[in-house]
Amino acid sequence: MKVGDIIKRKAKEYDKWCIQQNNINGYGLVLKREVKYLDKRSHTTPILTVYYCKTGKISTVAESLMELISETR
Repeated sequence: MKVGDIIKRKAKEYDKWCIQQNNINGYGLVLKREVKYLDKRSHTTPILTVYYCKTGKISTVAESLMELISETR
């Protein structure tokens, strides 16, 4: 995922909290993508800063928890 992509939280049909968050927040626009290092020997975690148009909120979330809806050109 990159800046400008439209995304939403991954949600399985039994995951009520994620489905509820998608209903409340709607789709998000990626504002920033950065890589956080957990420690010098560990894996990295891509973190997204996301703007939710429906609620006007800005949030940070791990990239692995999100799914791509529309890619920028």
